[in-house]
Amino acid sequence: DMQEIWAMHGVYPSFAWTPASKQIVIWAKGKIWRLDPFAKTATEIPFRVKDTRDVRQALRFDTPVAPDNFDVHQLRWVNVSPQGDKVIYSALGVLYVRALPDGTPQRLTKQNEHFEFHPKFSRDGKSVVFTTWNDATLGSVRTLDLASGKETILTTSPGKYLEPVLSPDGKQAVYLKARGGYLTTPWHGIETGVFKVATDGRGTPQLLTEDG
Repeated sequence: DMQEIWAMHGVYPSFAWTPASKQIVIWAKGKIWRLDPFAKTATEIPFRVKDTRDVRQALRFDTPVAPDNFDVHQLRWVNVSPQGDKVIYSALGVLYVRALPDGTPQRLTKQNEHFEFHPKFSRDGKSVVFTTWNDATLGSVRTLDLASGKETILTTSPGKYLEPVLSPDGKQAVYLKARGGYLTTPWHGIETGVFKVATDGRGTPQLLTEDG
């Protein structure tokens, strides 16, 4: 009986032809039947079962589905600043920064329009480059000035952007544009590869290599 999983053989128990291959013995409606598929008739096969079962108390746990507060068990793309004075990471799809060694995590942005991934510090530790994602509008590559909170969008079209890094002088960003499909939309996934773009927000992304 496959009802408890994903019913790859259907949700009925096994059935079998009689030796003459003229009738089928099958379960239905809580009973066993002798089915004649040619005459389209069915006859109940009576049966009785004498059995004893122990019915035990069900084991249950109180599991809050959506608590107001909970511990985050996975920090993604943890990145320590070159100066070693702070760390940045993505948790639950948003970026946090924390002073080292024992600071309090602070969220970097206040928006709720997209997720924030792949944070990376600049060489001087004053800015961060990261990617965004929204299921409807797709993603972008952005920089964030930590002192002013100013955000600059570097990409000129939506896409699936990964693993951005800044050049040592902070004037350029290099990132990967990937294809879509499977769980994500295939749109804007034709011109893929490794790109570079100026971080002032006025440049046009340039393809460096299609692979890498």
